[in-house]
Amino acid sequence: MTEKTSSLVFSAQYVALVHTICSFAAFFIPLALALYTHYYQVVKNEFYGYPEEWFPSVSATIGDWYPERSVFQWLIALTATPRLLVLLLWFTLSGISRPSVIITTALGVLRTALCGGWVYVTSTDDHDWHDIFMIGYLISNAPWFILVSKCSPVNSMASRIRNIGSALFVLTIFPLIYWYIQHKFKHIPGAYTVYAFFEWSLILWDILFDSALYWDFKPLVFNLHTSKTYSNPSSFATRKKEKGEHLSYAEAAAVGTQAKNIKKDSNVKCSKKQILFSLLYFSSEVYLSFVFWSVLTSLGLLVWYFPLWHMGISGYEACILFELSPFLLGIPLLRKFASKVPVIFLFLNVIGIAAYKLEDPVHRLFVTAFSVCCECLAWTSLFSNISPENLAIERKISTFLFGLLASSIAKYSFFSNNPIWPILNETNGGKQIPALIVGIIACLIFAIFHVQQTTANAVEHFKLRKITALSAALSLGTVLFCLHTFLCDSTVLMTWSWDGYPIKGPQPYPHGAVSIVVSICAVLVAPYLYQSGAFMLIGFVLACFGSYFMYINHGWCSYLGGLIFTSYVLIYSFASIRISSFYSPAKVWGGAFLVYILYSLAHVWVVAYEFVPGGPILRERTSYILIFIGWNLAALVPAYSGESKEPNKADSSVVDIKQSDSSYRRRSFKKSLLTGFCLALMALKFAIQNMPPYDYTPYHPNEKLFTAGIWTIHFGLDNFMYASENRIRDAVRDMELDVFGLLESDTQRLIMGFRDLTQVLAHDLGMYADYGPGPDKHTWGAALLSKFPIVNSTHHLLPSPQGELAPAIHATLDVYGELIDVVVSHNGQYESQLDRRLQSTELARIMRESPRPLVFLGYVVSNVGQEPQTILTRDTGMLDIEPADYDRWCQYIFYRGVKRIGYARLHRSTITDTELQTGKFLVTKDLGRNVRIDKEHVPESHRYPSLFEGTGVNGHYYDNNLVVHEPWYYD
Repeated sequence: MTEKTSSLVFSAQYVALVHTICSFAAFFIPLALALYTHYYQVVKNEFYGYPEEWFPSVSATIGDWYPERSVFQWLIALTATPRLLVLLLWFTLSGISRPSVIITTALGVLRTALCGGWVYVTSTDDHDWHDIFMIGYLISNAPWFILVSKCSPVNSMASRIRNIGSALFVLTIFPLIYWYIQHKFKHIPGAYTVYAFFEWSLILWDILFDSALYWDFKPLVFNLHTSKTYSNPSSFATRKKEKGEHLSYAEAAAVGTQAKNIKKDSNVKCSKKQILFSLLYFSSEVYLSFVFWSVLTSLGLLVWYFPLWHMGISGYEACILFELSPFLLGIPLLRKFASKVPVIFLFLNVIGIAAYKLEDPVHRLFVTAFSVCCECLAWTSLFSNISPENLAIERKISTFLFGLLASSIAKYSFFSNNPIWPILNETNGGKQIPALIVGIIACLIFAIFHVQQTTANAVEHFKLRKITALSAALSLGTVLFCLHTFLCDSTVLMTWSWDGYPIKGPQPYPHGAVSIVVSICAVLVAPYLYQSGAFMLIGFVLACFGSYFMYINHGWCSYLGGLIFTSYVLIYSFASIRISSFYSPAKVWGGAFLVYILYSLAHVWVVAYEFVPGGPILRERTSYILIFIGWNLAALVPAYSGESKEPNKADSSVVDIKQSDSSYRRRSFKKSLLTGFCLALMALKFAIQNMPPYDYTPYHPNEKLFTAGIWTIHFGLDNFMYASENRIRDAVRDMELDVFGLLESDTQRLIMGFRDLTQVLAHDLGMYADYGPGPDKHTWGAALLSKFPIVNSTHHLLPSPQGELAPAIHATLDVYGELIDVVVSHNGQYESQLDRRLQSTELARIMRESPRPLVFLGYVVSNVGQEPQTILTRDTGMLDIEPADYDRWCQYIFYRGVKRIGYARLHRSTITDTELQTGKFLVTKDLGRNVRIDKEHVPESHRYPSLFEGTGVNGHYYDNNLVVHEPWYYD
């Protein structure tokens, strides 16, 4: 008898896990590399390239470019060892004497060899052999799926995974073939991209099927011994038991032990049905939270439309008081009803999405306000119905925050517009019908499983010192405002950090995805951190510093400070919402929404127009709001007093919050992790998909001609309260503008929906964009878009001692190889004559000190030939584009150092209240005679589009004033 000298014992599940991870990494790491390093090359096929095709096939990713090809082959080589080990373990586990098992194992080895064939013989090396190996591999999958499913040990989870994987694999084959035919034989643009998605799906389903071995191997222990012999098998089992070691399946068979006896020692697992129901319920809550945040963030946008068009208080602002509906839960009957059937209010909230169908802005506002009323009642009841000692509240907070991040991703996918907002419809990108269908299904799922999913176990005590209901309301209201203000859109932090060209900080694409992923990580770790008093204290200090750097600095420093601050707010949300469950929902949640409304009003008042009552109180004082936020967040920090095994019963000011047992929190974490992973994938997809190429071409590159324009766009809301970005885009494109300025464009505010109009315009028109002074600069916005590279841009806050701050951008463009300056500005209102004079004086200084040719595009508020318009042309060398056009008041175009060849004013249609004013210029040293000429003497390429002559198109036409009824041309 030889005694055992050494051994290595570990669960065979690790082998299956390593195999799954390596398989996934082998394909998707090269995919990430390909998208990052050779995007335009890998999406191109024999018929089309970008933008018709925008996602690469598997073959293009793994076989055509370095380093993707090398990385793929290297990772596949690493996968080979765990792959063969998995086959060996499955062979041992399933019965080495069974003929079907032997055949299946041999098929698995053949399948591995075929995989190596199409991996190492790429389509570029030998297309025929690559296809032969690939087709052989796909064909071998059918018997592999059947035999493995038949011969594997009985395991419910593994069987379920195999059934899903094989079914999806087979179902994917048919559309894969269909779209390949559409591409190969019918040459349909974009067909290969769809085919590529199905091709990548096959990889996922293949990996999913093989991952089922992880559950098969659960009772199997992998033992490596240098040498061992045992004369008595039963004594061997006894020794293993004494050492506390598990028996492998092979060892159990050797001593006559049945595998079922080993399984009895395993932890009790949830049934397949319970797991499915729990996941469905979790998903439904996330979606209903998505609807909550989508509707809530739209209300301020709808309310803003009315004072904007009334140029003063309209009365409709009172609709924000619908957010105070939690106060109604002080009525016992209503509180009981909301507690018993919250799904009624959730359903009414979902139905509110249909408000977009109402053409009357007032009706749309009222329906949305009612929807907000219902959703505030519903979610207040959902949180209040759960005892703070019940850990189901942690899961509910997670779904609440994931819904917020889902709404942010929805906006990220639509260039900062939420596709289910009432300002969108079928004509400008609205997706309300699918949202309504999914919302109704989510309500049904919620109604079915709500009661069963609100229980949890608790095993430990965590002492939390009580705070007053007022402090809890201040804390919670601050959290709601911060979540809305800093996290409902992934690019908010970027506009706070933006400081012009050259770029010194993050960009919406791809860094918006970074903001989302960081937020997801914060939600995932929050349940493990928010109960730590030390972390909350240190985190609070870091968050204060983060908000300070976010506000004071620009570029990466500001952005990183914002990430720290928002991450803390997400973690802090768990503590604040959980503590609120101790108190009456009417008191805390009603008070919280009142605090939220006060914050929202303050957020408006920091940029209040001159005519807004009480405007000077908070104008330009965002720092005050940040200080109040810090003060109210601090209300919760003293509540943490440390941990104890048992609560101190003698101290009546201490309340017990029980921690979860590990199994419940682990299950909740798995659902959160899956949700977070899916959200992160979507964010990364949109980041890659919408990445700007930064390589744009002007409309007339051979003529050295550029067309400039200026347009006051009323914050992207048209006369009927619908988003106007698409209509602006079409008008600008049809007018062939190479450079244009937008005024009243800073929509990164709560009452404007935290939108960024420049994103979609720059993407669709192919332009560089300067957002202008960000929301932290307290202006109503000025933006610049250009077909020409922006070499440098400086943001100015013009003197405004009486009214709101006036923004200006002074940019230098590379126009056909010559540096030309462009100034875009929005001066103050008519009520502020001192402001307008000082602002014009500062603009004149900026233009006078510029040594380069210059074009001014601005909002001056002046009669032609009078101050402050004449201040801008006096001693600056600037010329009015058409002094004879006396019918101007707001918008003006001035120029110097370039040749004026055209001038036109385009009717606004119903987009805004101001026309689009444009000028055509040539980059030349010969400035011409500077006289007006007839259209017949103008080269065709120098003329304005004939599209807008006569009655024009889409409500746009040239005749828009008392003087210029058609484009004027000059020499």
